[in-house]
Amino acid sequence: MNALIWRRITGIALLIAVGALMYYFLSVVVYLMISMVLTLIGRPVCEYFNRHKIFGKFIPDWLAALGTLLIFYLIIGLYLALFVPLIVAEVQILSEINPQTAIEKLKTPLETLTRYLNQIGIQIDLYKDAPMLMTEMGKKLFSGGWISNVAGLASGLGDVMAMLFSVSFITFYFLKERHLIRDIVNAVTPDEHEPAVHRVLDESKVLLRRYLIGLFKQVAILSTLYFAGYWIIGVQNALLIGFISGVLNIIPFVGPIIGIAFSLFIVLSTSIGDAGLGGTIGAMMIVFMVVRSIDDFFLQPLIFSNSVKAHPIEIFIVILMGARVGGIVGMIVAIPVYTVLRIVAKEFLSHYKLIRELTKHL
Repeated sequence: MNALIWRRITGIALLIAVGALMYYFLSVVVYLMISMVLTLIGRPVCEYFNRHKIFGKFIPDWLAALGTLLIFYLIIGLYLALFVPLIVAEVQILSEINPQTAIEKLKTPLETLTRYLNQIGIQIDLYKDAPMLMTEMGKKLFSGGWISNVAGLASGLGDVMAMLFSVSFITFYFLKERHLIRDIVNAVTPDEHEPAVHRVLDESKVLLRRYLIGLFKQVAILSTLYFAGYWIIGVQNALLIGFISGVLNIIPFVGPIIGIAFSLFIVLSTSIGDAGLGGTIGAMMIVFMVVRSIDDFFLQPLIFSNSVKAHPIEIFIVILMGARVGGIVGMIVAIPVYTVLRIVAKEFLSHYKLIRELTKHL
C-alpha cells in the first residue's frame, strides 16, 4: 500500500515538474505544437512524394519533406503576393481621407443609424459625436505608446525569423522521420502503457486531421460565399474583404463580428460620398446574415460535429470554456485540445460513467 501511494505521489510530482518545464519553455512547446499541426497537414503530401520516382529511384524521405515544406512556403507566398498589395492600397486610401469631409459625406447614413439606435434604447448622436470619436481614436493610434509598440514589433522581427526557422527545422524532421513523434512519446511512456498510448496517438492523428481539413473547408467555403455576395452587390475589393472575413471565422463567435466590422469600415472609407452607400451597407448586412446562417446551421454541424465526433452543444460549451481560460487563443485551440483529451480519457479513464458517455462516439 505504501509503495502504491509512493508511486502516485511520484507520478503527481513528475506531472507538476513537466508542467512547470512546459510553462518555462512555453515558446518551445508552441513551436512543437505548430510543427505537429503542419506535420499532420503535410504528411499526405510527403507520402505522395515518397510513392513517386525521379530518374528511376523513389524520392528519398529528406527530399519529400523538403518539397512539402516548399509547398507550404509557396502557398504562404502566393497569399502574401495576392493580398499585401490590396492592403497597402487600402492603407494609402485611408491616409488620404479628410476626417471632417468624411463625416459630412456620411451625414445621412449616420443620422439614419442614430435614429435606429435611439429606437432600441441606445442614446447617441453619431453625427455630432463622430468628430470627437475620431479625434480620440487618432490620439490612441498616434500616441507615443502606439509608436513604441510598433518599434517593439519591428525589433521583434528577429524573433519571428527565429520562430520560422525553428518551426521549419522541427517540421522537416517530423516529416522526414515519420515515426519520430512516436519514438519521443515511447521514450517517456512506461512499457505497460505503450499500447494504449499508441492508440491515443493514432486516433488523435485521424481526428485532428479531419478537424483541420474541415476547418480549411469552412474557411474556403465562407471566403467564397462572402466574396461572391460582395462582388454581386458591387463592393470594391470584394476578394480581399471576403478572404479576411472567411479567415476571421476561425475565431468562434467573435471572428464573424470582427469580419463584418472590418468589411464595413473598408467600404465606408473607400466609398465616402457615393449616392448608394446606404444601400450597399444594407446589402452587405444581408450577405453577412445569409452566410452566417449557412455557417451556423449547415457548415459547423456537418464539419465539426462529424470531424471530432462531438455534439454541437458539447462543442459550444468547450469553446466557452476555452474563451474563459485563454481568450481568443483559447477559443481557437479549444476543440483540438478537447479532442485529444477525450481520446486520452477514453483509454485511461473509461471506468468512469461520465467519461464513457463523453467518448461513446469515438
